[in-house]
Amino acid sequence: MNKTQHVMLWIFRHILNKQLKRGERLPSFREIAQENNVSIFSVKAALDFFIEKGMLESRPGAGCYIKDISEKKLEEVEAHIEEAKSIAESRKQAVIAKNGNMDIVALMISERSPAFYGDFLGGITSCLHREMYHYLLSLSGASVAFELDEVQLFLSSNLVKGFILEPVIKIKSPPYLKDMKRMGIPAVFIGDVNFERGVEYDSVGSDNYSGIADLMEYLVALGHSDIAYVEQPTPTNYANKVRFKAYCDVLERHSLCHQEPIRIVGLSDEEMTFCMKESLGRCSRRPTALVCFNDLIALDSIKALSSLGINVPNDISVCGFDDREMMEHTHPSLTTVRYPRREIGQKAARILIDKISGKIPFEERQNILIKPELIIRNSSVKVN
Repeated sequence: MNKTQHVMLWIFRHILNKQLKRGERLPSFREIAQENNVSIFSVKAALDFFIEKGMLESRPGAGCYIKDISEKKLEEVEAHIEEAKSIAESRKQAVIAKNGNMDIVALMISERSPAFYGDFLGGITSCLHREMYHYLLSLSGASVAFELDEVQLFLSSNLVKGFILEPVIKIKSPPYLKDMKRMGIPAVFIGDVNFERGVEYDSVGSDNYSGIADLMEYLVALGHSDIAYVEQPTPTNYANKVRFKAYCDVLERHSLCHQEPIRIVGLSDEEMTFCMKESLGRCSRRPTALVCFNDLIALDSIKALSSLGINVPNDISVCGFDDREMMEHTHPSLTTVRYPRREIGQKAARILIDKISGKIPFEERQNILIKPELIIRNSSVKVN
């Protein structure tokens, strides 16, 4: 039984044992999490189940309350919990039966885009195959609860010898990290991970600072002195902070001024065009180049600029970061920084294999940043 199912069962028994009535309040997220020694994400997933079944209702800012605990509803929910427990146990036994005599590594990827995570997997699996390791792959689809439950399933199978993870949340260590350390199972995190200070973990990621610094030096060499940084407001994105710092540092090194970042918000083309127009209007001088947090924001910026009658690259150069698939086929083709996904995957797999084999001590930590590559295309030109 995974942690979410454990909490589901606890809530069910709590309702029965306390003989709660309609309108009564359940304990808070934090109280349930502490009682069951799980994360609040597992608690939320469990409560969402009861809400979906019509047994609880959520009152914003006030917690969860009993909505319907009729005998019929209790029987329905109990049957569902028992079925979920049975399915989880069957999956565990299937994993054991299929992989019992293999050296297994578990891979957990959160990225939604197959084109993006495919290069990670290519680097990882090429290294694993050479060393005769097999792997179990799970894609969380950016769901924290799914990630926690799936990792717990792999841990409970007692077959997985190590993990490579691209977690959904990259600035706070996941609760399963303590379980892995207690069990002596090595794990390597990949991507832009930066857990809180004091937490020990292995990681391989991109040197975002040097990537943006190289891009900025290239633009300055082309004669650009008015360069703006474009982002989407994501305060928990550590990579964005690093890239923006590199942008500021290069401008300062060349005695050039920087302005507040241009923030692209909204989903529709009209909203993005409005944001771009408003942002450019606040600039003391219109930028000659835009450095965007990633390729997708760069493409949105090009579309918004076009709607305003501003040509890229003749009026403004636009650059991205990641070098996602098809960026060479956009119009204009995008100057960008290639995120070293394949190299990150290869290095992470190598570290994990060396830890499993004992070549690297389990307690020794490695936090490696791989330098990305500047890719120059048609969306950036010299200043006239």
